Amino acid sequence: MLQGTINYLQDNAAYYHLGKDDLKNMVFQLEGKISDEKSSFRLETQKEFMDTTIFVFVQTFFGLPVWEAGLSVTIDKKRQRILGSFSSAYDEIEVSIATKSILFKKTEALSLYKSLGLEREIKSKKTEAKIQSERLLIYRYEAGKRTNTPLPDKQEERNNLKNEEEFILPLPPVSGAIKEGNFYVVREIIFSYPVPTAPTLVWRAFIEIATGAVLYLRAFGSNVTAMVFQTDPITKGSGFTPSASDANLSSIRDNVTLSNLNPSSGSGVQSLIGTLVSVQAVDAPAVAAPT
Repeated sequence: MLQGTINYLQDNAAYYHLGKDDLKNMVFQLEGKISDEKSSFRLETQKEFMDTTIFVFVQTFFGLPVWEAGLSVTIDKKRQRILGSFSSAYDEIEVSIATKSILFKKTEALSLYKSLGLEREIKSKKTEAKIQSERLLIYRYEAGKRTNTPLPDKQEERNNLKNEEEFILPLPPVSGAIKEGNFYVVREIIFSYPVPTAPTLVWRAFIEIATGAVLYLRAFGSNVTAMVFQTDPITKGSGFTPSASDANLSSIRDNVTLSNLNPSSGSGVQSLIGTLVSVQAVDAPAVAAPT
């Protein structure tokens, strides 16, 4: 089934704006080891779902995975037919490889603090960022996606971020050598760093290996505010019963922060489930998730 899927992709390479040479090594598993190979694809995973099999191939460059780029094919297992395919692959990728001494150098705590703009805060608050894992990958830089919310222009404002809604860190500006839309070898760092409302918060950062600039930063969590009933209307002493009108009940709600929620989806829909809270609809009508 795998070889049939690869044959299908190779026969239809032009449809995906790819050359057949790009697809010749799809049978091999992703290893994430640096090589001289340019754009290629590797088998990342094979998933079974009901009566279908889904093959997922990750796009690679220099043997490294390209962030959120690849091909997937869904197959009907009984009929051995292809039901659909999806591509997020890039037509062209150009990357300058760094010296091997930089590529194989592990990230030190001090260099991480400098890249994240945390040197001052860590010294004053005696906190620390703990690296959990790291790996090399290829990332296409987009300034608008660097952080969930825009960073303040002034460094003083960056040093006093409140983290009341989306979590963010006081990142220094990127180097002038970093260009919009270019591909870079980055080191993906998964690390923990506490903020007041989330003392065990985990983050992902992509750090460009030559300049040390953070090209992408996300926390594995979000904060939002919500209007809720912290106590029932009678206990609160409002004089209203649970059967009172919406207008009356709405007037006695409390504005609270829902801390450490799961991050919003790529389409901007905010998750209402996290480590501390899970907001669920239990009665009709169904209400669309907030954006």
